[in-house]
Amino acid sequence: MPALRRLCPLLLLLSLAACAHSRAASTGQAKAEVEAALAHYAELTRSGPLDGLVDLFTPDGELLEAGMASLAGRQAIHDFLAPLVAQFEVSASEMHAEVTDIHGSIGYQWGTFAQTAGPKGGTPSHYAGRFVAEWHRGDDGAWRLRRLLMQPGGG
Repeated sequence: MPALRRLCPLLLLLSLAACAHSRAASTGQAKAEVEAALAHYAELTRSGPLDGLVDLFTPDGELLEAGMASLAGRQAIHDFLAPLVAQFEVSASEMHAEVTDIHGSIGYQWGTFAQTAGPKGGTPSHYAGRFVAEWHRGDDGAWRLRRLLMQPGGG
């Protein structure tokens, strides 16, 4: 029995270490999933479809851009983007996360974006800046944007 008592703290320590390793692996996987979701978002800004882009937001998601009120909810985001998609084309779009932090089912990213866009059939311009994204993992396991702040000019 004394040997068992000495063994218990060791077993507890090994269990805690195994749990920490499992959480780290899970966080690493979640980080990769959020980074893939960001790349998918950037691709959809270039190629569409608009509904696919809007579906990357949670139902109560927000799109925040400099100089305008927050666009809250998928319908508001769709209504804002639809006329832009009809008039403009994006020939290149990149988003690079400098930081991706995962806290359970919530992820945060800070980074830069660059786009080449212009009127359909017209001369494109280059736009760059910074972004902050808050992602939430849904019950279906998919990561969706809860908030996305785009700040032009800082990239």
